Amino acid sequence: MKKSLSSGALMVLLILPLAACDDSSSSGPDAEVTFVDDGCTYNGPDGTVDSPLEFRLTNKTDHDEYGVVIATLDDGYGRADLEAYELRDPPGFAQMRDLLFNKPGETTTAEVSLEADREYFVICSRETERAVLEVLAVVTGK
Repeated sequence: MKKSLSSGALMVLLILPLAACDDSSSSGPDAEVTFVDDGCTYNGPDGTVDSPLEFRLTNKTDHDEYGVVIATLDDGYGRADLEAYELRDPPGFAQMRDLLFNKPGETTTAEVSLEADREYFVICSRETERAVLEVLAVVTGK
């Protein structure tokens, strides 16, 4: 049975630590996400990756409704379950590990630490629409 989290539980999840740094990285990000009016675009790995995974986020919208959720799933759930999920509240079978977002017009970077041999789902989310707009990638820490 699939469950959803309450708004209060979502707020607790949103307080997870996020390691952000300035945009002056000389080696460049591992993944790039651009927030646009109809969702997110993704240019990055899908599969086994080194940890930490560095993201560059660019917000080309006039609002801050979009975010990238890095989540793990309960046993027995997979990408198809996330892609089929249509509610606004986060799915109860997913545990948010990080939430990456920024303000309109900003480009920022953030690092996400990944446990070895653990599958992480990179999800485009919109606060005012659906918790899961699109699964951008599935990555596994080395």
